Amino acid sequence: VERMIRPIAIEGRIPICDRSWKLYSKNKEVGCISRAVYSPDFKTNVAIGIVAKNYWHAGTLLDVLTQDGLRKATVQENFWN
Repeated sequence: VERMIRPIAIEGRIPICDRSWKLYSKNKEVGCISRAVYSPDFKTNVAIGIVAKNYWHAGTLLDVLTQDGLRKATVQENFWN
């Protein structure tokens, strides 16, 4: 398996996720976000992403390129529930 669907938390204000957002680690593309939205219950932006295997571990810090610019993101251990 080269890529895996992972939960990702995104920092800051995010625009509407109406397109795929690329994920980067040190300027290297390592995946993408397909859906993201602010969750008032969890007080963070929750996202679903497809991440390359060397970067999918919980706690991995990534950058997300939204249509409004870069945001910091962290791969999570589990999906929110």
